[in-house]
Amino acid sequence: MEQRRTEQAYWEDTYRFRDTAHVVQVAEHPPPRGSAAGASYFAVVLDRTIFHPQGGIYFILIVNFFFLLLLIIQYKKLWCRRSAV
Repeated sequence: MEQRRTEQAYWEDTYRFRDTAHVVQVAEHPPPRGSAAGASYFAVVLDRTIFHPQGGIYFILIVNFFFLLLLIIQYKKLWCRRSAV
């Protein structure tokens, strides 16, 4: 069977939420540690994907950091106003 790389469609449009793909291969996968006894796990290989391997968590962490920073700045402004009165 010819080995092909999965097309990384997330580079075309990072805000894409729907796409079509074809199943290239399905194989039984070893169960992860701590998994339920008797459960079956499978690896599915697609010819195309919109899921970035980093999952976008970095973006969420950055946004939360700046939100927290803005809250601290607003709190300090409010505290300085109260102290001046």
